[in-house]
Amino acid sequence: MADDVSQQIENGLNTFVNLTEKSGNLKKELKHSIHETVSNLRKVVFPLKSDLLAKTEENNKRRNEVKQLKNTLEKW
Repeated sequence: MADDVSQQIENGLNTFVNLTEKSGNLKKELKHSIHETVSNLRKVVFPLKSDLLAKTEENNKRRNEVKQLKNTLEKW
């Protein structure tokens, strides 16, 4: 699911960039501003994704530890 959301975000950002390239009516400053904004969004969004994945992995590890401890207690 996270990959789907990540791909949708990337597609949306690419759409903005592509629109600036296709449009001949945009001023140079506006194009630059759009490119800069897209770059800033990428810098914010994708580290958040990495952090979320790391926390998910940590949660899964803890869940497995709890499961093992529970199984050990049940056997005991």
